[in-house]
Amino acid sequence: MAAPRAKRFMAARVQTLQNLLMSFDDQVEGRRDIIRRSFNVVILLCIAAFILLGEGQEPIVLLGAAFVFVAGLAPAWMWTRRKTFGLPIIPAIAAFDVVWFGVPLLRGHSEIGHYAPDRLFTAAMTETLFLTIVAIVYFYMGRVKQRPPKKVRLMGQTKRSLNGLVHFALLGIAIGSIYAVLFMAGDWWKFANKLPGGFQRPMTSGIKLLTYLSMFLLSFSLGARLLNTRQTIFFVSLSALYSSATVLSLFISPLIPVVAALVGGYAIASGKLAWRFLLGLFLILNLLHLGKNEMRGVHWETYDHELLNVYPTGYPELFAEWFNYGLAALGEKRQAEETTKGDLIERMSLIQMLLLSQSMAPEVVSHLNGLTYTRSAGGLVPRFIWPGKPSPHEGQRIMNVHFGLQTEEQTKETYIAWGMLAEAWANFGWGGVIGLALIYGFIFSWLGRITTNVPIVSIRFVMASLFVVIGINATQSSTILWINSMFQAALLCAVGSTALLKKVRNPVYENAVTESVGGRQQTSALQQVTVTPIGS
Repeated sequence: MAAPRAKRFMAARVQTLQNLLMSFDDQVEGRRDIIRRSFNVVILLCIAAFILLGEGQEPIVLLGAAFVFVAGLAPAWMWTRRKTFGLPIIPAIAAFDVVWFGVPLLRGHSEIGHYAPDRLFTAAMTETLFLTIVAIVYFYMGRVKQRPPKKVRLMGQTKRSLNGLVHFALLGIAIGSIYAVLFMAGDWWKFANKLPGGFQRPMTSGIKLLTYLSMFLLSFSLGARLLNTRQTIFFVSLSALYSSATVLSLFISPLIPVVAALVGGYAIASGKLAWRFLLGLFLILNLLHLGKNEMRGVHWETYDHELLNVYPTGYPELFAEWFNYGLAALGEKRQAEETTKGDLIERMSLIQMLLLSQSMAPEVVSHLNGLTYTRSAGGLVPRFIWPGKPSPHEGQRIMNVHFGLQTEEQTKETYIAWGMLAEAWANFGWGGVIGLALIYGFIFSWLGRITTNVPIVSIRFVMASLFVVIGINATQSSTILWINSMFQAALLCAVGSTALLKKVRNPVYENAVTESVGGRQQTSALQQVTVTPIGS
């Protein structure tokens, strides 16, 4: 009885691995109806959000929010209706922009309540213009697939290469977890400062990108049922450790790329979105957010800013304390009365920075005319080449001083993030918004296009998937920081793939050749591949 069951299980895993050698579009084609139904559910949820959250809001503000919702979901509509192809990078980023800019208009964000409705409408239409241009670029670039390359670098099509891939990812997430633990214990910079000058910050950025990449690869492998029990336990445990250490910085936003990597990798491989995981995580993070101010008030007065100087043995006690603060805040009447002041979604808002930029430039202060870009561009040069290079945060420092949010002395301690769209307006107004949309749309549309006609275990696909994480997180950043993150991720993928992977015949190209030979019986590359799953 056990033998037939084991054979069926192994056959299913072999079939799964063979499916991974297909292109992403071919994989999606078999799930097209499910994807369309899921998108229809999203539309219904957006309508429900308007009804529940928009009550009492000015009609002109609701109209602006509606434009943002429609423009933000338009790329996803194109992709679900097979108008565009490839990995839906633009649809994912545009959907997050709905959260950054659209939802706060409905919620009545505490920092935008003093703006007149026409100001709110202008900001909404600015974001709508940005998303519309991005969607147009995406449509014209994404509607045509790239020609299948003859050779690609695959991450694994045999037991040996797949084991090597998984072991590399497990090592990467282990390194990331050790870094996070040492950072929260206050020991990381003691180690990093012993390195040659200029290597500390690049190493830190590299470790974070390696961790995101490893999480994506492992969640992808988990969704494809390619991990054995021990590897799954190791992966889940280290992900929880890294996330716990990251959250104990008392900042929740750094978890966004982690969640995107975990959920995205699993969804692409399995075709399922982890709704239960996302719902549970949202409830937990919302509770932590409610108690965040109390935690900061207690611990930032006695410890260094942003650091609790604690090892993993102290994590349970800190989280128990944090949850107690959150539950206490949840039960207070003022929390129910001032929902707009203690909400996790509000903390994800970026529209208040765009409103500030538009209300002051050029009426109160002049446009910066590209100063934030030119002054912080030196941050792209490695520090070991230019030890005295300016900080990549230089652009945000300039904006904070120029718009009166901080003094020069205050920017030396911390900085206020603006977001790429507000930065574009601060520099060039409408011209900056249009220029950013064209560049942004072109880069991510091109990245989505190169994922067509290649297997989803190709390095091209993995690199583009990593850029989804960067793109979602970059909206809150500055343009130079975004470019810097993109460059570092591309360098990591290029060096890693060149060192570890060899170019092989592209199975999708072989199939394309077979399909073009009309009437003649041909054997496709997928039928020739012999695979053995991990753990067999």
